[in-house]
Amino acid sequence: MEDIFDYTVLCRNCKSEVSKQIISKDGFRLRMFKCGNCGKIVYHPRNLIEYEQFKQLKEREFAVRLRMVGNSFCISIPKEIIDFHAEMEKE
Repeated sequence: MEDIFDYTVLCRNCKSEVSKQIISKDGFRLRMFKCGNCGKIVYHPRNLIEYEQFKQLKEREFAVRLRMVGNSFCISIPKEIIDFHAEMEKE
């Protein structure tokens, strides 16, 4: 599948070519376009959606159970966290 990050993109305001950058926010990689002339920053749409999902999960409180299985402890992790992790692994 083709990605917008693979193409040359022009700034909407000043019509000059934007630079592609990757920043880390809360340990999450976000791709963005930054115009050198006017300084406008536009985040990659898919990365922004994934980051918003991450923030929503991070703010929620989850009930986690700790139990004894034989001589070891077992922690149950909520399905939402597992699904989010599996989705991030696919990419």
